[in-house]
Amino acid sequence: MRLLIDTMIALLLVGVLAGLLWYHRDQQNEVRQVQAVHDALSALYEESLYHGTDPDSLTAAGFPKTISITWFDNHVPMNETVPTTQPWLDVAPMGDGSDHPPDPVILSSTQAGFWYNPQRGIFRARVMPRFSEQETVDFYNKLNHTALKSLMRDHSPERRPLSLAASQHRPSVVDVATDPMTPAPSRPTISDANQPQATSPAPRRPTLSDVKLNR
Repeated sequence: MRLLIDTMIALLLVGVLAGLLWYHRDQQNEVRQVQAVHDALSALYEESLYHGTDPDSLTAAGFPKTISITWFDNHVPMNETVPTTQPWLDVAPMGDGSDHPPDPVILSSTQAGFWYNPQRGIFRARVMPRFSEQETVDFYNKLNHTALKSLMRDHSPERRPLSLAASQHRPSVVDVATDPMTPAPSRPTISDANQPQATSPAPRRPTLSDVKLNR
């Protein structure tokens, strides 16, 4: 009996230790991801300012109308807190003066890891749903250096972000394309490399997995 009790105590201690180690590792990984997103947002701001010199490519507010992956060479900024199957970046439509995306929480495969508003010159990192709504809000604030009390969802058609699509000739180049709210069957798909470019369909949107391949 004494041996059984000692064994159970030992197993309990091992379980507690394993739980503490797992929690510590999970916290360390989150800190690393948050810092990576902060660095990515800084890079997006820096490059948008650097490339925002051509009057023809700027909004009336003086910010680039769109963002290109080619600006970043082999150091493309990533939102490491979202799945690599998500697109890279969405752009707010003309007339959207908000500081935050209408869909800050990723609930579908069409939402990009980053959102950019060329009318405001603002980038935001979207987040995955957390255990609770408050945790989701807190994590969004942590990633974006904001202090929101809640995350507002806006389903107005005029606020639907525009997606970025890969260039047919250079998959690492992105430009404004289709609405991310468009149903999946009607969204463009990538063309077969062996098909003539003149007849190939529009390419699919680049995902974070594609971006990583070009890093």
